[in-house]
Amino acid sequence: METFQKRFFSLCLTILLALVLFIPVLADKCSAYVYWANEYGDAIGRANHDGSSPNQNWMSGFTPWGVAVDPNYVYWTYSPGGVGRANLDGSSPNQNWISGCNYPADLALDSNYVYWANVDGIGRANLDGSSPNQIWIFGGQPQAVAVDSNYVYWANSVSGTIGRANLDGSNINQNWIPGCISPKGLAVDSKHVYWSNSHGAIGRANLDGSSPNQNWVSGCNNPKGLAVDSKHVYWSNTNNGTIGRANLDGSDVDQNWIAGCNNPIGLAVTADAPTPVPTLSEWGIFILSLIIAGIAVKTIRRRKTAFV
Repeated sequence: METFQKRFFSLCLTILLALVLFIPVLADKCSAYVYWANEYGDAIGRANHDGSSPNQNWMSGFTPWGVAVDPNYVYWTYSPGGVGRANLDGSSPNQNWISGCNYPADLALDSNYVYWANVDGIGRANLDGSSPNQIWIFGGQPQAVAVDSNYVYWANSVSGTIGRANLDGSNINQNWIPGCISPKGLAVDSKHVYWSNSHGAIGRANLDGSSPNQNWVSGCNNPKGLAVDSKHVYWSNTNNGTIGRANLDGSDVDQNWIAGCNNPIGLAVTADAPTPVPTLSEWGIFILSLIIAGIAVKTIRRRKTAFV
């Protein structure tokens, strides 16, 4: 019985030590942030989800336009033609992760694909970057793209419309919501679709496209990027270099929620602390941590026995 208790204690101690070694690897994945593309600053900025600790040069060295994020990576578009990707902590940036795009603007993600707005249509690739299709949906001169579990949406800046299609690219409607004013940002949640009107307002409609309000939030300054989470809607005020925020009912508008940006365009937000998804290399680190912890516990037990 005593031997079993010792072994059980050693196992628990080994797992505890392994977790202590491994948790910092996933720490950044368990945090929520707001990201924006500083076009003139050649950088992606990042702040805590509450707007604190903004870093205008979190990732630098390229000229981003759109930005998106999932539990493992941060993605961006750049002109004249590509989509970049880096680890969620900003390491290992790959500026040419997807090449051959046609002046891509905004981009969006779901569990299977990455989408981007080319000047002549919507492009799509598998989430690992394979099988890119630059004209998956042709036409409309889109500037922004969003996706949910049923549809893909895009903002046609020149015609002033919001387009929509099924997730397989069928049933294309370039004029699903008309009457927008040079929309360049787009976001969707479970109840509404949102877009940024260049005259200085955020528009909103029901998820079926009904009851569009072109001035749902006013007082913006050439808004472009747009994002939404479970509590707020966010937008980039390009002309005055700020990120704005409001409650989901349009109240408590703050046009200067994050200041000091440099021509911010694309915008992304991790709605809540994401569930960390370890990569293969991170699982390797965890296994290595278990081995190291096991050796440490065994060494401690041997030394303890030697002194007895």
